[in-house]
Amino acid sequence: MNTDDSMVLIDTLPPDHFQRTRLPEAQNACVFDVTFLDQVNPLVPSKKSPIVLYGADAHTMDAATAADKLERAGYERITQ
Repeated sequence: MNTDDSMVLIDTLPPDHFQRTRLPEAQNACVFDVTFLDQVNPLVPSKKSPIVLYGADAHTMDAATAADKLERAGYERITQ
C-alpha cells in the first residue's frame, strides 16, 4: 500500500480484536460503540482527510457500517 501521510487507517472492530490483529500504523475506532464518531474525531480532525476502513473481512458489514456513519457525519474521502 502506498502511504500518504494524511491518510488514516482505521480498524472498526472492538479493541480486544484490534490488539490481536492490528495492521501496522492502524488506529482503532469500534463501529459498534455509540461513541464511534467521538473516537474518530481526534484521529481524523479534517473531514477532507482520506480514511481507509477495515474490519473482520470483506464479507462483513463492520467497515461498510462505519463508512455510512462517517459519510453522514460529513467525512468526504472514505475507502473500505
